[in-house]
Amino acid sequence: MRSLHCSLAASAVALVMTICSGSAAELRDSPPIDSRQVLDMVEKLRLQQEASLKQRKTNALDMVKGASASGEKAVALWKEAVKHIQYDGASDGADKLRTWREGDGEALNSKEAQTAARLHMMWLYYTLQFHSGVKKKDLLPYVIDYTNQLAADGQSMENFEAQLEKEKDRKPKQGKGNEDATVKRVHDSILRTPVSATPLAKYLGLDVVLPRGAGQNERTAKKVAALLGTAATPNVADDTWPMTPGDLEGIHQALILPEFRVTKDPRILEYWERVIRRESENGGKKRTDFEERQFNEIRRPELFWSRAQDIMALGLKNRAIAEMVAVVKSNPLHPNLDQWLSNLEGAVTAAASSSASGVPAASPAAAGGTKLAPPVVK
Repeated sequence: MRSLHCSLAASAVALVMTICSGSAAELRDSPPIDSRQVLDMVEKLRLQQEASLKQRKTNALDMVKGASASGEKAVALWKEAVKHIQYDGASDGADKLRTWREGDGEALNSKEAQTAARLHMMWLYYTLQFHSGVKKKDLLPYVIDYTNQLAADGQSMENFEAQLEKEKDRKPKQGKGNEDATVKRVHDSILRTPVSATPLAKYLGLDVVLPRGAGQNERTAKKVAALLGTAATPNVADDTWPMTPGDLEGIHQALILPEFRVTKDPRILEYWERVIRRESENGGKKRTDFEERQFNEIRRPELFWSRAQDIMALGLKNRAIAEMVAVVKSNPLHPNLDQWLSNLEGAVTAAASSSASGVPAASPAAAGGTKLAPPVVK
């Protein structure tokens, strides 16, 4: 028995030594590397990656530019992307593709969806140009033209939606009401989806090239929020570019208005006229009595206050202060009143100091605004 114990103990010791020996072998380092060779490889791979991404953008630019020429071409490319990304190779892909073609695919053939697809292609094209190094100011004329088209599409879709609401009270003929509802849903989805998050972006390999839309839109939203209630001109970062093609106000706030403020372009007032008129007239058709009161008591004063800030930025300090005074006097219970009063006090103090020192305020005429086609005021 004792011999057996000794034998087992010896075996255990041998096993431990074997494990320890193996562990020691695993911890031994490799021979020294050729650092120069590795660094050269890293640099080579980096250059290859940059060239590959550049070529991918170039190819995408060509395809997207061609597709933006017409609604038919835009929809054709969109359909090809959906087929390739969502259905090719799936176990039941053929059946699902057929179902999609009979529903959303058919809706894409409508003029409304074709317009949305073309606008999406246009915005994707400008986005690719921006992320390829083209300056915002060089893209500005095209962006302004784009917003004109986007605003026109928005007006058309409001009429389309109004007609759709009327059809709900009628008996649909051969499912026409359902077809129109699908058209609106597809149209809205195309314009509300960031250009980096669609099947098209994946099809063109742009989902790993372009930044994610949420971060860009979040920054834009913060700039818009900062504008409400402050006399300071928001400092929009150079890398801010709205990624959602249907984000009309975000595009204005991030791209158009900052340039107008820098050049003291009076067209900035046309923007506020359009926004105030649109929100007052169009929104009222859908608001309840409570929502209408909220608009008149909260949102509408904010819009007029924001316009006053841009009037100040144009150099029309007396007019701006007069409008700020009108806003605070008419809205003594507004949640932003404390901040507005502080800003008004600062504006009046600055204006008084400027007058006392004899320093004239800058005028829009002296600034010489850029000569671009004015935005359509709806």
